[in-house]
Amino acid sequence: MSMAVFPEEGFESNPDASFGSLQGIIALFDDPTALFAGWLHYIVFDALVGRWIVLDSTERGASNLFHAVGVVPCLIMTFVLGPMGFLVYTILIRTLLDAPEGEAVPRRGEKAKEN
Repeated sequence: MSMAVFPEEGFESNPDASFGSLQGIIALFDDPTALFAGWLHYIVFDALVGRWIVLDSTERGASNLFHAVGVVPCLIMTFVLGPMGFLVYTILIRTLLDAPEGEAVPRRGEKAKEN
C-alpha cells in the first residue's frame, strides 16, 4: 500500500536505517517519505483508538463525570503516548465500569438485572 502512495522514485535507502536501535530509527526517518509514512501511521492509530475509546465508554453508559475525569485524559494520553492511553483506559474500564463476575455489562438504555 505504501508503495502505491510513495513510489520508489526518489526514495533513498539508508543502509543504517533499522528498527533494531534508536540510531537506526533516526536514520530511517531521515527520509521525508519515511517520516510522512510513519507520521500518517501514528495519526491513524490515534484517531481510530480514540474513536473506539469514546464509543466504548458511551456504550458502557459512562457518566459525563467519568468522561471528563477518565476518558478525556486517556484520549490525550492516546494522542501523545499512543498505546499507553489505551492501556490506561482498559484498566479504568476493568476496574470502574465492568459488571461483577458472570454478569453482562448493562448497555445504555438497559436496566441491570436484579437478582
